[in-house]
Amino acid sequence: MKYICICLPIFILFYFSCGEYKTKKLPDGTFEIVQYKGDDTNITIPSNIKNIPITSIGNTKEWTTGLSIGAFQNKQIASVNLPEGITEIKENAFADNKINEITIPQSIRIIEKGAFQNNNINKVAIPEGIIEIGDMAFSNNQIDEVDLPSTLDKIGYGAFYKNNLKNVILPAGLTIINDYAFSNNAINQIIIPESVTMIGISAFENNQIKKFPNIKQKIMIKDRAFAKNEIAEVSLNSGTSISQNTFEDNSITKFSIAEGFKNVGAAPKNQIASLTLPSTTEYIIPGAFQNNNISRIIIPNHVKEIGESSFQGNKITSLRIPKSVEKIGSYAFADNPIESVTIENKSISIGQGNFSSKVMNNITKQISTSLGYEDLMRQPDKWQGKAIKISGKISQILDPNSRKADIFLDLSGTWELDTKRIHVSYNYDDNEERYLNNDRVIIWGTFIGMTDKFRSSLDILGLNKISMPDLSATIIERQK
Repeated sequence: MKYICICLPIFILFYFSCGEYKTKKLPDGTFEIVQYKGDDTNITIPSNIKNIPITSIGNTKEWTTGLSIGAFQNKQIASVNLPEGITEIKENAFADNKINEITIPQSIRIIEKGAFQNNNINKVAIPEGIIEIGDMAFSNNQIDEVDLPSTLDKIGYGAFYKNNLKNVILPAGLTIINDYAFSNNAINQIIIPESVTMIGISAFENNQIKKFPNIKQKIMIKDRAFAKNEIAEVSLNSGTSISQNTFEDNSITKFSIAEGFKNVGAAPKNQIASLTLPSTTEYIIPGAFQNNNISRIIIPNHVKEIGESSFQGNKITSLRIPKSVEKIGSYAFADNPIESVTIENKSISIGQGNFSSKVMNNITKQISTSLGYEDLMRQPDKWQGKAIKISGKISQILDPNSRKADIFLDLSGTWELDTKRIHVSYNYDDNEERYLNNDRVIIWGTFIGMTDKFRSSLDILGLNKISMPDLSATIIERQK
């Protein structure tokens, strides 16, 4: 084949149009093919042009978007033969074709982002010497068999996403498996080498893995890394760091967590019936064990926070929340048949949607501190936002027929002359009886602070507002 080469200087780079190929001269004097201009769909790439070696298959930049257009991208190519001597296959070089078989030369050292994505490749062997496989490099093919080199250190984002892989042997020495690397395949078994330090988001999501690998090393396993598989049993050692939803939507019945774990969870939508949390647990991850079959759970004494929806949708009937717990996130225990709860920390923050109104009323009574008028007046900042219990006689109700009532509670004497009174806001439940002046009541609720939006009934001109404690009531019980 004869090549007519035209040298076109552009900035500091030299491009050469050589027959079907547009090439670029590299600093070492070799050629990189940056564009294929032919029509053949079965390609044999020459090892040299005009006796100048070809060492790279590259791309050109689209001026308006900055996107890399691969040299052979979207050319309807069915087969390609690559010569020995090529060391780099760059971004999108062979993307968006119909290639069903590829032999990668032993000389290759770099496979960049999207190099062979969106083809029909069914088998690939990555040669020794390659350290990293680029992001999406072989994504969206039909690969059912891949050989990975012992030199491999890192597998890029989505590198083998959406293929037909059933079995993958990861080489010793591999350290990073990036996000989505093997998601959407048919892998049924995987062994994680002891060299691996990180498994990325959704790295093995949506496969058919039945057994979680025995991982002994210190490792970070990110969100949804093993979601949507068929795993039945998980055992985590103390060096493992997990994220929200790591094991979501499997068939897990046994979930073991070693002592030493501080953050636990990551297994929603499974079939766990019995669960023991390590005594070292400090934080239960949001959604940790949502939608399982757990009927009994012991919250360890070092737990500080129970995340949102962490035990939602289980079969728990009773709970003890230890004194260490400072916060229960919204819906953490929603959709459980819980009948009794013991709360040991009176300063606990409880998010919405956790318990039935009956159970919540019992909790409110447990965590409330019984106070008097002087307590609130002397130290309002100390009690602000806290659950309190207070009793007295209703002196006045503003708009008594409204569902939202403003109630003034007299704690010692008559309304007109005595100043020992507090303001209470309260929302009536449907069909709840209304409270009347002179009713003696016990009230549980949250102390809002001091308010001065009301004036004394003796202040005819309305010039002097009075300061009084302000309470948002949860429960009011009339003393008969």
